Amino acid sequence: MEMVLSGMLESTTCKPGVWTMNTILSVLGNKGQIEMMERRYEKFHNFGIEPETHTFNILIGAYGKKTMYDKMSSVMEYMRRLSFPWTTSTYNNIIEAFSDASDAKHMEYTFDQMRAKAMKADTKTFYCLIRGYSNAGLFHKVINNVKLAGKLEIHENTSFFNAVIYACAKEMDLMEMERVFM
Repeated sequence: MEMVLSGMLESTTCKPGVWTMNTILSVLGNKGQIEMMERRYEKFHNFGIEPETHTFNILIGAYGKKTMYDKMSSVMEYMRRLSFPWTTSTYNNIIEAFSDASDAKHMEYTFDQMRAKAMKADTKTFYCLIRGYSNAGLFHKVINNVKLAGKLEIHENTSFFNAVIYACAKEMDLMEMERVFM
């Protein structure tokens, strides 16, 4: 990857763009290589490639997975300061970070902000909420969110149902699992 990137930077006909930057940052972030991701971001930025909302979503997601909330917050603040629009993906990355940490309070606060901004929740939003409430031991909120997802006509896919199964199994509530799936 390094050789390809160096070749692109030196080329006069094949310059990298924001799509290249986002792809490389995403790969590094998903691999947990945060320092390398940050160095690449700086390199692209110094090369004149401007980030977009998707770029920041990648950074927020990577920092969230590594529980680097200070850096995650810095990116969020930077986005606000420069008036980058928050998307469903932005909120989902934040909700997912708090979900993984079993931090129901901040997860719920972020979801409330998302709804206050009239941002449409999606399957991933509810997957993260259900997992987060389950991890935090708040099974009644799992059930409330399953009902809310139904009311909002959220597409229920395999990930969604796996989160519900996980929560019901963790709670050892097979009756509720049966009710959800009937």
